[in-house]
Amino acid sequence: MQSNKTVILTSVLVPLFWSLVFPLSKIVLSELPPLTVVSLRYSLGAAFLTLVALIGRKGRETGGLLHTKWPSMLALGFVAVLSNASR
Repeated sequence: MQSNKTVILTSVLVPLFWSLVFPLSKIVLSELPPLTVVSLRYSLGAAFLTLVALIGRKGRETGGLLHTKWPSMLALGFVAVLSNASR
């Protein structure tokens, strides 16, 4: 069970980071092209979530899936990035 401090901290930080996305996106987009920003966002998100999955209880299953299915997962990632960038 999570402590009250953890719940309060999470309840404050999540909306704070969520609300910072829009002004920071405007700053970043003035320096980088949109496709680069989208690619970086997906790449960093995928790396972070892969790390979380490998550290978690399902690390062996995730590692096996990444080892055997990485070409199709990479292709799906490119499709996701390109479909989002074309909007």
